[in-house]
Amino acid sequence: MSPAINDEPSGRERELRGQTVVVIGGSSGIGLETARRVRTEGADVIVTWRDRQRLEQAARAVGTEHVAAFDANDAPSLQSFFHNLFGGLASATRLPSVRLDGLMRR
Repeated sequence: MSPAINDEPSGRERELRGQTVVVIGGSSGIGLETARRVRTEGADVIVTWRDRQRLEQAARAVGTEHVAAFDANDAPSLQSFFHNLFGGLASATRLPSVRLDGLMRR
């Protein structure tokens, strides 16, 4: 079971306060749990998924208003999303199956 969004984790400072985390595929399963956890740790969360309805349900569950509906398997859509983020992308963590080539702006 996920901790409540407003719970202070273990009485300590939230590790992700002030950071923005993008969770691709965040509408269910591991992606949804990841989005909940990083929100609990204080991050602003942007949840992405192809299906707008599932995405909006997930956003409510996570406690975020930031969503983006696009197909992350479509390289131009993925690249456009990251290049249009406010301030660009400073760093990324990915699963081994996710390619982020060409997304980083220096």
